[in-house]
Amino acid sequence: MLYNGKNGATAGLLFEMALSQFIDIGYPIACAIECLEAAAANPADVYLYWLAIVARMKEVLDTSHLPDGVRGEIRGIINARWREFFVEGPTNVHLTAFYLNPSKRA
Repeated sequence: MLYNGKNGATAGLLFEMALSQFIDIGYPIACAIECLEAAAANPADVYLYWLAIVARMKEVLDTSHLPDGVRGEIRGIINARWREFFVEGPTNVHLTAFYLNPSKRA
């Protein structure tokens, strides 16, 4: 029984809010993964989509009603993944491909 009086309605509403926040956080990453599965994706696209993820994540976290601690943990995870992949990774091929890609020039 999902709605059991006032407490059930409150629990249901809290669940919907938490689920909405979870979707807002995960959506940019899911979209980028879907786009990177394209046959024409290249290393420059990996970097470009990472920038898009970070920009959208900043927007989501700045407007969300998540506790400060949770937002800080999410930012920490994003920063750790950045370091793992782009800073401490074996090569800078993604950044190099991004800068050398003529379609990305203004």
